[in-house]
Amino acid sequence: MRGFARLGLLALGLWAAAWSSLAIARETARPDPELAFVLQAAPVRVLAVLDGDTLEVEDRHQRRWRIRLQGVDAPELAQARRRQGQTCRTQPQPHAEAARQALADKVQGQAVRLRTEGTRSYDRVVAYVLLGRREVNREMVAEGWAWSLDRHHALPAERRSYARSQGEARAARRGLWAETREGQAPKHPARWRAEHGRC
Repeated sequence: MRGFARLGLLALGLWAAAWSSLAIARETARPDPELAFVLQAAPVRVLAVLDGDTLEVEDRHQRRWRIRLQGVDAPELAQARRRQGQTCRTQPQPHAEAARQALADKVQGQAVRLRTEGTRSYDRVVAYVLLGRREVNREMVAEGWAWSLDRHHALPAERRSYARSQGEARAARRGLWAETREGQAPKHPARWRAEHGRC
């Protein structure tokens, strides 16, 4: 009987290790050159703007993709999801809907180009979104609707440029910086998620 118990514990341990590895793999960003080639080969059409940093697009073969704007983080919308028979709900972050609308005003229904290495973040492909000569990711930061995520910009020049855009938006009190008071900056989405949870 003890042999079966040990075998059961060993199986449980192996299952837990495999599950943990799968979760880490889903979160680990790895470039995918084939995916990058497919998504950069031709413009994609924006079908929906899901929040201030996520789009749903359709490629020329009518395949749908979720795109996460690279190097930026916009305020969190409310989430509602069924999990283990319960409905999980989170509170929306201030300015979340305004950020989503600002992005929608730029790209909804538009043909855009993507600049990507094919890296995935959960179910989304991480990319810079280009509308003509405009880089939409940078515009969202410059207009104050998103924070720059320095570590997600590969080039030092991009990190400096995005940081400068964010500093100018904050100084001019644009977008989410509009209500900034001394010592009371808006909460970064990562902090908001930590404090309010996520589904």
